[in-house]
Amino acid sequence: PNDDKPANVVASKTGQVVRVEATDGQAMVKRGEAVNQGDLLISGIMEDKYGKITVRHARGEVWADVNETITLEVPLEETVEEHTGEIRNKYWLRLFGLRIPLTWGEIAGKAEIQSFSRQLGVGFITLPFFVESREYRLIQDVTLQYTEEQARKLAMQRLENEGGRQFEGAEILNQKVSGQLNADGTAFSVTGEYLVRMDIAAQQDIGTH
Repeated sequence: PNDDKPANVVASKTGQVVRVEATDGQAMVKRGEAVNQGDLLISGIMEDKYGKITVRHARGEVWADVNETITLEVPLEETVEEHTGEIRNKYWLRLFGLRIPLTWGEIAGKAEIQSFSRQLGVGFITLPFFVESREYRLIQDVTLQYTEEQARKLAMQRLENEGGRQFEGAEILNQKVSGQLNADGTAFSVTGEYLVRMDIAAQQDIGTH
C-alpha cells in the first residue's frame, strides 16, 4: 500500500503473539493472544479522548509463533538442465533507428541469454552507432538417477534451502523432519514441521477488505 493511504496492519499468518510494536496506529492485540490470518493487529482508525476520529497509515511489527509445514519430494529419476559449455554469440549494428544483423542463422535449442550494447567511437569522439550482442550459453536436459539414500540426502538439502528461503529473517524455535520413500517407490518425500517466530504484520488499505 501507498505510505500516504489509510491502512491497517493485519495478520499474514495464524499464530500466537509474542511482541507488538505499533509505531503508528492503535495496537489491537497483545502478547499471548492467538490470531488468525487476516485478523486486525494495528488499526489505522484512531479516536482521541474528545471523540475525534482520525484515519492514518498504521505501521509496526507484530511478532508471533507460527506453525509451518513444508513438504517436498525428490524423484529417483529426474531431468535437470545443465550447461553444455558451448557459448554462441550474435551481433547487430544499430544506427539511425535501424538494426542491422552482423551474424546470421538461428540458435537451436535452449540457452541462457545475456544481452550487451556498446556505443562505437573514434578516439574521444562517440559515434551514433551501437553494437548489440547476445551471448547464448547452451543448455541440455540430463536425466539423473538416484539411489534411495542419495534422494534422501538431496531432499533434506532442498528442504533446508526452502526453509531458509521461506523463513528468512525469522527464528526457527523448533523443527521436526521426517521422510520416506513414497508408495510406488519412485520418489523420496520429506516433511518439515516448524515452530517459527516471525513478523506477521501485513499492511492492508482501509476499505479493501
